[in-house]
Amino acid sequence: MASLKAKTKNQTHNYLEKRDISETNNEIKHVWKTGDRYYKLAATYYGRPELWWAIALYNEKPTEAHINFGNTIRVPVPIETYLRYL
Repeated sequence: MASLKAKTKNQTHNYLEKRDISETNNEIKHVWKTGDRYYKLAATYYGRPELWWAIALYNEKPTEAHINFGNTIRVPVPIETYLRYL
């Protein structure tokens, strides 16, 4: 189990190095780029595009129109913990 957890963490770390994002304990920071959408971020980070609203709520930006290119969007992780507080 520990090796699986370590492997997953290493895969996540490698993924983060390739993207314009960083990870803290409770959130992933993503720099908004052309083509980004809440549902795409939710699909990428949660595997569930229907949770787009959680990212919007967490950032207090109800639609993509409220975001400018280059803004940092915070993605709460793990999503289960965030949803428990709602």
